[in-house]
Amino acid sequence: MKKKLSIGSWPTSSIRKAHQRFPPGRAYAGRPWYDGVELGAFGVHPTPVSHPTRADRQRLKKEVADHGLEFSGIAVDLWSFKKPGPSIMDENPTPYVLHSWVHVFGADLGIKTIRVDAVEPPDFFATSKMDPKVGQARIIDVWSKCSKMAATMG
Repeated sequence: MKKKLSIGSWPTSSIRKAHQRFPPGRAYAGRPWYDGVELGAFGVHPTPVSHPTRADRQRLKKEVADHGLEFSGIAVDLWSFKKPGPSIMDENPTPYVLHSWVHVFGADLGIKTIRVDAVEPPDFFATSKMDPKVGQARIIDVWSKCSKMAATMG
């Protein structure tokens, strides 16, 4: 199996002019070492909000393919789920779980890999008042629910 090389879409957003649309494929066209783009589904990048229908997503997928690229993965804006605000560490992490519905969006783009981040710093349990066993159980529960949701889309 040939290994493929892709780059995240978010590093390119700082070098693209504000009026340029996604995809960054134009920037990578003619650079044979890139096979794909990992989509940062946040900010100025395509999201389920900016591409609400399957037809919108199919056009986006085609536009990327027209540049000789494919989507290699998707990074969801899980960083917005960090204290202060809703967190994966909450007793009821509904916003975090609901945000994982992006798997439908990703599936329509042919994306089979979702980047998952806990978002909290490595020393979270040392600096918070949360019992590490409780926190770890919450993370496992949330990721279990999210992975089962994603599994329904392959």
